[in-house]
Amino acid sequence: MTTPLRTPRRRPLRAASPALSVSVAGTDSTVTTDIADSIKVVLRVRPLSDKEISTGSESCIEVQGEDSVVLRCKDPKPFTFDHVVAMDGSQQQIYSLVGKPACDAFVDGFNATIFAYGQTGSGKTFTMQGDVKDLNADSEGCADSNGNCSRGVIPRVMEQLFASIAHRKEQEESFEALVTCSYLEIYNEVVTDLLDPACGTASIREDMQRGVWVDGVQDAKANSTSQVFELLRKGARNRHVGSTAMNKESSRSHAVFIVTCQIKSVCDGVT
Repeated sequence: MTTPLRTPRRRPLRAASPALSVSVAGTDSTVTTDIADSIKVVLRVRPLSDKEISTGSESCIEVQGEDSVVLRCKDPKPFTFDHVVAMDGSQQQIYSLVGKPACDAFVDGFNATIFAYGQTGSGKTFTMQGDVKDLNADSEGCADSNGNCSRGVIPRVMEQLFASIAHRKEQEESFEALVTCSYLEIYNEVVTDLLDPACGTASIREDMQRGVWVDGVQDAKANSTSQVFELLRKGARNRHVGSTAMNKESSRSHAVFIVTCQIKSVCDGVT
């Protein structure tokens, strides 16, 4: 059974807002979990860039409480979301609001999607991936002077996933899990495998058994977070980037990181 979808009461003006919206979609059979509403929308307001600060720019968004903002203009416009993260919000806060509930649903056997959208330079790649150099360190090693780590939602979710798998293995001797990852890029309406760009153009397919899937991309097995981090680093090196007025090194494409987890457990002789 799929619970009814709930959408935010008002949507942001994307072109006028220096912000990033992160949507969380999932399916659950109960109404008691955090993901029970199926779709949640979280707005993250990015801090001003050095260039904006030097020119005396001010944010065009005013955060009012935990779930609403006001767009500063001639006719101020309020917008309401499931949650709003202000400029000083951390990567850990975004993970707690977005990544953790999605991963909890995923571990329980439900499909979960985290979709980040926003204008160029709004912080989509930083929110989802974080700084690539911090994928080489442990959680403590990547922390800054304030104790914050720049790792994004994807690395943190993968740490949670493998921790959950390890916990299940301790509880059930027969428990087995196979994690595979794919990393795709959509650039100029062409789908490419970021883990093997030389393989050519991939194709989007659909059938009754698998639903929508991508043909021509590899499913890389991963047994640990370090292996996933290596896939993220490899994919990041192959993405199209370019300089814009908003960002010196801006991602010029859409990226999709797909994780599949197959679980096998034996209970009373039944697999």
